[in-house]
Amino acid sequence: MSEQHLTDLLNGLRRCRWTFVEELPGDEYHYSGYWIVARPDGSRQMTLKFSGISKCGGFCHPMEEAYACAVVEHPEVEVYFGRANEAWNDRLAEFLEDVRNLPE
Repeated sequence: MSEQHLTDLLNGLRRCRWTFVEELPGDEYHYSGYWIVARPDGSRQMTLKFSGISKCGGFCHPMEEAYACAVVEHPEVEVYFGRANEAWNDRLAEFLEDVRNLPE
């Protein structure tokens, strides 16, 4: 992942009317960190967890090197970052559509 993935994700969430509330640290093993997002009025908070466990094990990559994120409250809604290219744009669009379709 790169800063571009984080920027694209945040911009996409904003287009879907989510606002960034807070970034929380990860567990230093599986998760690089968490984002708390909410509706502009502060309602309906949602937590995104960023996966960053090293393939070698034993440590977790920092947020900008995470490889995926998922909605904590709905773990089936996730996106794999991969390279920033057309496939990333398609995966991001699908993730954002899944977020839009989450129950209120």
